[in-house]
Amino acid sequence: MWSQLAADHLEVDGATQWSGIVAACGPDPNQVYEPECGSVDSLVAERLVSRLSKAAKPRPECLFLVWEGYSDLKSQVRTSPVIVNGLGRGLHVLRGPLELALESIEDHPAGRLPLNWLPLDGTWCVANDLYARSVFIGGSASLIGEILGDPDLEAYFIRPNHAVDPED
Repeated sequence: MWSQLAADHLEVDGATQWSGIVAACGPDPNQVYEPECGSVDSLVAERLVSRLSKAAKPRPECLFLVWEGYSDLKSQVRTSPVIVNGLGRGLHVLRGPLELALESIEDHPAGRLPLNWLPLDGTWCVANDLYARSVFIGGSASLIGEILGDPDLEAYFIRPNHAVDPED
C-alpha cells in the first residue's frame, strides 16, 4: 500500500500521486515495484469484486472496457465491438458476469485486467485509465462507505471535481 511505503515521510490521501511517494520516500527500486498503469491490480480487483457482488443481488451482468492498443489481447477481446470514448480512445466492449473483471485480457503476459467495469443497471462503476495508477469507484453512499472501511483496500474519498494528473 502507498501509505505503508510513505510511512512517516508523507501523509497519503486521495490527492497523493505516485511521483509524490517517490519524491518523499525515495523507494529502493529493488524492494518496491512501481504500480502498473492501465490495469486494476489483481488483489484489489478480487477484493472489489467481493464487495460489489455483496452489494448487488443477483450478481449483475456487466460491461467491461479494454483499450484497443494493448498488445497481445486475447482473440475474444480483439474481436469484440469497439467504441470511442471522449478522449478519442478506442475501447473494446466485453459483456459478462462481474467475475469477468478478474480474467486477464492478454494471452502473454497474463495479468492485465479490464480498465472499466459497469453493471447494466448502472448502480456503480469502476474506472481506470490507461495512464492511471489509481482506480476510481462510483456508487451509493453505503457501497462507498464499505469500500472506504475495508482494511484490505487503500481507499480515499474524493470529490467529483477531483483532478487526476496524467500518467500518475
